[in-house]
Amino acid sequence: MDPSQPQLLIDSDAFCKLAAANLLDDALVLLGLTKAQCARLPSLPHMLRRGHLRKTLGDAVANALDPIALSVTAMDEPSEAWLEPLVANPAIDIGEAQIYALAAEHELRVLTGDKRSVIEVSKLPQFRQRLDGRVVTLEAVLLGLAGTMTEADLRSRGSLLAQYDSMARAVFRSPGSSLKEGLESYLGDLQRKTGPMALWRPANGGLEQ
Repeated sequence: MDPSQPQLLIDSDAFCKLAAANLLDDALVLLGLTKAQCARLPSLPHMLRRGHLRKTLGDAVANALDPIALSVTAMDEPSEAWLEPLVANPAIDIGEAQIYALAAEHELRVLTGDKRSVIEVSKLPQFRQRLDGRVVTLEAVLLGLAGTMTEADLRSRGSLLAQYDSMARAVFRSPGSSLKEGLESYLGDLQRKTGPMALWRPANGGLEQ
């Protein structure tokens, strides 16, 4: 693969949640990538300025995320041959369809916070084969970071993430809970729903077997 080309496509949901919690850079380090090796939807800056993301995040957070979004390259358009099967599925929105189509076409990784789209894409044989092991979820990122960050630091930033994500709220709400067990449970549940398409898993995360 050409190292000058994007190797990871980040959906807007995952981008905003991780960036708002100051976890985006840590997630990229975990994946062995830099921002220069990533790409995002062209519509993301507009959505932060005037779209629903601004309403969800609030003006202050949206303003802070805007320059971060602009620092990441906008992704190319996928071919119609890969996009058409996804656009026809009402459970996959157009942004997710563009990301998965381009990722499958060029065998790129995807960082996503949209569980429903992952499940739907895993049902399509041509996508299941091309994306096997390439879909990175928020659960998997947090599980990996649980092996590289101190628990206090991860819990502190996880509490910020919990403002925007229901999975994070459940995992980080109890100070005495095991973060790895909670994250492994969520990731395992999603993996059962996407099998036989494997989801990306961190090399240093998870429970001891």
